[in-house]
Amino acid sequence: MRSTPELIAELEQEAKNHWYVAMVVGFENSTIFVQAEDKDRLAMLNSAIQAGGIPVGLIATDKSGTGLAISVRCYPEYQNSEEFDAENYLTSLAEQVAGSLGGPDA
Repeated sequence: MRSTPELIAELEQEAKNHWYVAMVVGFENSTIFVQAEDKDRLAMLNSAIQAGGIPVGLIATDKSGTGLAISVRCYPEYQNSEEFDAENYLTSLAEQVAGSLGGPDA
């Protein structure tokens, strides 16, 4: 797994390309989002990992016409993982976010 500063650098780089982007940190029964604009994003990520969280990928939102488009990207470390279906997890989160925003674009 990459270091937390490397993950934060990637989050910051992706933030330049999207209206909104956050890192998804999964726990057994919950999820937190480390947002690119969070002031203490590195400390938040370190705390989440120390508490047992797994940074699995990014969720991004972009303005698209009159709505929002949501996309996800699983970190390579968890693509095709037999122990954790990160791609399905991220897709499910994107669908929940789209539903809460009232849009079908996930």
